[in-house]
Amino acid sequence: MSLHRVDSLLYREMVEEDWDGVVELVTKVWFEELEQIPSAEVKKLTATVDTHHLFPWVTFGIVAIDEIEGKIVGVVAVRGPDDLDKQRQEQHAAKVEEAIAKGKAFGSDVHEQLCAYKDEATRHWKLVYEKRPRTYDGEVVLIILDPDYQGCGIGRKLLNQGLAWCKSQGSTLVCLDTDDTCNYQFYDHLGWRRALEYPYSFEIFGVVYNSTEFIYEWEIEHVPG
Repeated sequence: MSLHRVDSLLYREMVEEDWDGVVELVTKVWFEELEQIPSAEVKKLTATVDTHHLFPWVTFGIVAIDEIEGKIVGVVAVRGPDDLDKQRQEQHAAKVEEAIAKGKAFGSDVHEQLCAYKDEATRHWKLVYEKRPRTYDGEVVLIILDPDYQGCGIGRKLLNQGLAWCKSQGSTLVCLDTDDTCNYQFYDHLGWRRALEYPYSFEIFGVVYNSTEFIYEWEIEHVPG
């Protein structure tokens, strides 16, 4: 990672036109190396299902854009204390169904696996909400960073900007859900309190993964610098 590319980053509020770029990033970080997903196109469809399954819970997001490369390299998406927006839910649900429908072009097995992945994601988030030890009035729904840009403070900056927005909306206690397939030690290092951990198994295109899930929390008395 060069200093030149760090200096070329633009941070701004996420807008609808960024959705495809976020999906590209999710594809690279979470699905690109999964050999059981048969093609790059299907990996992108899976990432589309995953991303738009999360977005109904997002009320504000910030993207980090490499202006030289012309791509999104980091995202933080958060929820404040407001209620879920029905129109936003319907909009993203339609994106999920559109991606699943496109899977038919790759055969019935791919279509069935995309349907199963949607069900798996629903099961996962239902369990997360059941497991949470207390009520939170803010949430980091998604934070993701291109591996090529790690180690330069970008993730910390995105996270702090997300927390600052939550604070501006009146949030006092923010949660974040992750697992041991991610760099969860990052949150330990920043001083987030680990509120709960529990075992979890999930399936992606016929392969079962066993993980440890973590629920972290942050009291917004201040936003770290």
